[in-house]
Parts: sequence; structure tokens; C-alpha cells
Amino acid sequence: MKVVILDGYVDEPSNFGVPPYISPYPRYVAGAVRDAGHEWEYVTIDRVRAGHPVAGDLLVLISGPIVPGKYLRSLPISEKEIVHHASAFTGPRVFGGPLARFRYYDDSLIQPFDWVALRDLDAAVYDHLMTGEWTHRDKTMEEWDRWALLGADVVRDRTRFLPDAAD
Repeated sequence: MKVVILDGYVDEPSNFGVPPYISPYPRYVAGAVRDAGHEWEYVTIDRVRAGHPVAGDLLVLISGPIVPGKYLRSLPISEKEIVHHASAFTGPRVFGGPLARFRYYDDSLIQPFDWVALRDLDAAVYDHLMTGEWTHRDKTMEEWDRWALLGADVVRDRTRFLPDAAD
């Protein structure tokens, strides 16, 4: 199964999840997917905006609330984009990150999703891949350690799409 991790960016205080930075959420999700024996593709909302297709067997959409301020290179995913990309995806869809966990949404935003992860998104994805069931739980310390290592490649994958500092 191919899991598409769509990073809509998370800009929590001290998280720095908008380019040129990356939040830890995609890394843990990638690690959980790999631990469950599946493959993942990491895609940023900027790549999707540039025309990259969102195609796979399971969509994991990560988003956080927009924090007022100046962004260096990009903007987090909008609510309109969340609904559009989730609605267009043909497989199961799960929504997670701070926007979901802390319920910063209305019903129309989450309508196209099969699951909204109200606890750890990575644990929900792992449980679904292993059992077919969705869960609301926190990852264990062992999972935290294991998934951080198994998902480290997502950071390297992300840097391939960043513009040079000279740009």
C-alpha cells in the first residue's frame, strides 16, 4: 500500500513547520508507515500547488492553524485546499495535526475525511495499516523512538524540493 503524506504545514509556536523548515509530524507518520510494512510518498502543499498529483492508496493530510505573521517562502494549506484535495482523493483519507487534534475546524472541513485523528496521527495511521481500524491514542515512547528513526528519510526527501539559499 502506498501512503501519501500531504504536508499542509504546521506552524505552531517553535515548530517552524513552514518552508524552509519542516515540522516533526511527517517524520513520525513516515516512520509509522514504514514500521507497518508499507511505502510512503511525502508531498508538500507547495508541490501540489505546482501540479504534482496526489495519488496513492491512503491520504494522510497534516495541517495546523495559520499563525499570524510573515512566512519566508510559502503559506500553510488553506481550508479550501484541504477540502479540495481530500475530496479529489479516491482512497481512504485521514486528517491530523494540530488543526485536527485541537478541533480548530467546522464540520464542512472534515466532511471528506474517513477519519480525524484527535490524538497522535502517526499512531492512528499505524493502527489502521496493521488492523484496518482507526484509533484515537498517543504513541508509546518505544514507538516515538522507533518511528523517529524509521521516518528520518522524510527530512532528506523534503530538502530536495527547497530552493537554493541564493534564490
